[in-house]
Amino acid sequence: MAPPAARRGRVLHGLPYSLERRDPVSIGSDRGCRIVVESADPRHAELRWHEGENAWFLHTASAPEGDRANGAAAGPFRLNDGDWFDVAGVRIRFAGGLLEELDPEKPVGLRVTLRGVSATAGGKRRLDGVSFQAAEGSFVALLGPSGCGKSTLVQRIAGLAPFEGAILFNGHDLREERDALLPLVAYLPQAVEDTLQADMTVREAMEDFARCHLAAGANPDFESRLGDVGLGWNEFAEKRVRQLSGGQKRRFALALALLRDPQLLLLDEPTAGLDPATERDVMELLRRFADQGRTVLCATHVLGSLSRCDDVLVLAPGGRPAFFGTPAAALERFGAADWIAVYRALDSGTLPSAPSDAPEDPVPRPLPDPPAMASFAGAFLGTLRRLVRSVFSGRNAALFAGNPLGVALVLSFACAGMFRPGGDKDTICFCMAVAMFWLGLSGAVRNLVSERVPKRCLDRMRGLSLPRYFAAHAAFAALSSVVQAAAFVFVVFLVHHRTDVHGFSPDAMPAFLAVLALVGFSGGCVGLAVSAAARKEIQAVWTLPFVAILALFLSKPVLEPRGDGGDRPSGVLRALECAMPTLYPQERLGAELARFRQKNPDQAELVRARRNFALLAVGYPLVFLPLAFYFQKRREEEWDGR
Repeated sequence: MAPPAARRGRVLHGLPYSLERRDPVSIGSDRGCRIVVESADPRHAELRWHEGENAWFLHTASAPEGDRANGAAAGPFRLNDGDWFDVAGVRIRFAGGLLEELDPEKPVGLRVTLRGVSATAGGKRRLDGVSFQAAEGSFVALLGPSGCGKSTLVQRIAGLAPFEGAILFNGHDLREERDALLPLVAYLPQAVEDTLQADMTVREAMEDFARCHLAAGANPDFESRLGDVGLGWNEFAEKRVRQLSGGQKRRFALALALLRDPQLLLLDEPTAGLDPATERDVMELLRRFADQGRTVLCATHVLGSLSRCDDVLVLAPGGRPAFFGTPAAALERFGAADWIAVYRALDSGTLPSAPSDAPEDPVPRPLPDPPAMASFAGAFLGTLRRLVRSVFSGRNAALFAGNPLGVALVLSFACAGMFRPGGDKDTICFCMAVAMFWLGLSGAVRNLVSERVPKRCLDRMRGLSLPRYFAAHAAFAALSSVVQAAAFVFVVFLVHHRTDVHGFSPDAMPAFLAVLALVGFSGGCVGLAVSAAARKEIQAVWTLPFVAILALFLSKPVLEPRGDGGDRPSGVLRALECAMPTLYPQERLGAELARFRQKNPDQAELVRARRNFALLAVGYPLVFLPLAFYFQKRREEEWDGR
């Protein structure tokens, strides 16, 4: 937002300047001006007091290109506290009747205004009529007993859940301009460790974050951002995230947030679980961010560092506002010697809450330019890479590969009789189809529900839309199905490729791989739907065996008894059998074995088996992927902030 470097000048005289008198204040390069700025026009701009408006106005003579006021073209412009304007590259802020110079590269911050904000979560009233205004570049602590609504308030300001009342950033309503405002905000939840990729190195995690959340071609300075939070690049860049201490993980999460250059930092208990020295360091770090121009709102229980805050908002039980102002004024207001006495009075209910006055509806100011967001391809590939890394690393990779290998070995050796002369080809094909459906189902059933809170909430704030996020999960289900099918088929054919009874020749491997990979993907689509519909991981896990057993019991070998007198199912049972993910794969695999074993197989049967299987392979994704997307969208809309 700074003007072009060629126009940048410097202040030669006059700043800071007190506006005690209401005489016009001239600004320019002429030595007769009250404020002299090198490289400006001789009589560049003037501040004039308007009696009718009871306010100062900025007037510019020529409004040359590059001069801005609050990010918009300057003059005439009414100045309110916190407003700023540029003169030949020099940024000047109007605050409390004082003109002072600002660093043009320094973040301007956001003014945060709440008017009567109330919220319900978990069926209970968590916030009740909260109103306050945090100035640009201020450090505000949110205080109160446990359960009084601090986290709920932070989450509502972050735009993660519905609320009543109004939340304004620079006078812009969060509800109406959410997409434009949230890119300027960084939110760090209390369980911030859960949002980090533990198996990556610090450098890899920062690169992955940039790929998912920054525009293509962005060149963020990883080393500087890490240094901003007190972590040295040479020492930490190649460390695994899991090797960082609790305090270092909090700092690293802040470094990731700073990559997007946020104007507002929202933090929920950033010092929870840290030792006193680290607590102090984190609060000092937040104070420094506020001094740099960012607005900082922090829910905290750290009472020893409140002197570093500009203001405090005290919440009483039930989310009722008790006080907003400086820490010293709060103790005076409550007549308490220290904050422990305030907390005890709030807990006991002897300290009555006092609704804070709703601030005046501020005049909207132009917003800082938001960071450019990643393209669909960039966000999709970055999220897919994150999912791949989470599975194909460390012990997870061994478990992922071990499942299909182990199942294939059990099928090959424990059930070896089925592969010998006289063995049941249909049962072999049925077992292979059931195994791959189970592998695909179990691999995807926890994916969406496990990331919904808090990782997915942060992704939403960083501009990672649901279509990009969901497409990456669907692609990962397809990729993992191919990998697992390859491992499964390779072992079976390796053990039985010389068994000429059923046709397990190497020529049949590609057909088996394609069929079983599609069966696994069908299971993955069902798993994504279950995961998106479940509210908690335990619900998704307990649904897993029910779906698998349902597919087993309603399959052809179970519903159709062998031998004379066996009746084929009809009506509803027949319809359910045809809808199961094992009937058509079983027939297709059997037809492929016959094709490679016989010189003249039944071509009509082969064509029919391929057609029926194609309907199943297309039908499952067409039904369950939209269903999963719908459930995930509803869960994100209904998320209550807990």
